Amino acid sequence: MSKEIQPSADYSDFVDDYNALIHIINSVVNKIKTIELVKILSVDTTLHKLSVIPIVKNATSSGNPIENVEIYGVKYIEWQYGANSIIAIPEVGDIGLCLISHKDISNVESGLVGSFRKFGLSDSIYIGGLKGFNKTPTQFIEFSNSGINITTPLDLTINSQSATINATEINLGGANGYNVATIGKKVTTDGDPSSTVVGYIAEGSSIVKAL
Repeated sequence: MSKEIQPSADYSDFVDDYNALIHIINSVVNKIKTIELVKILSVDTTLHKLSVIPIVKNATSSGNPIENVEIYGVKYIEWQYGANSIIAIPEVGDIGLCLISHKDISNVESGLVGSFRKFGLSDSIYIGGLKGFNKTPTQFIEFSNSGINITTPLDLTINSQSATINATEINLGGANGYNVATIGKKVTTDGDPSSTVVGYIAEGSSIVKAL
């Protein structure tokens, strides 16, 4: 766990009962941790845990920084609902937010608190990277007002028992390519009703390819 700010007081804190009470309350509140901005130092993909270090340092009453120390065994979020999940493993160097439980969650599998500590940094859960602090993603699913964009510079694999695409037009050639498969109203190119435009998927066709 990181070092704490050491409570300090001067004469002004005890000039009356009110100031003394405020000093005591602040001393307690300063020990309560709710969220931390952290940097990932290591990733354990077997145990699904991280080691992180808080980025913002505390300070002594004289303004000197207190060095943070590494926090081990931090669990991280995987968005999952039933058997459905979005899987993205955190990477070393990522900067994001840790939520801090108000109780010891080290023995969460047993359903009992591991100790009586409260708001300990060891009981952090990494919830993901913070926009603007990390490298620009090269693989992503983007939702915008113009549609959905799935991008990867690597291979894209889709595993499915069956697939159905309902679309008026399918472009298999990319942004500057050709519409090699167009589903829609039959169009003729030479006035002959029996001929179709290049790339049209005729009824009963099982092959789609550029001609």
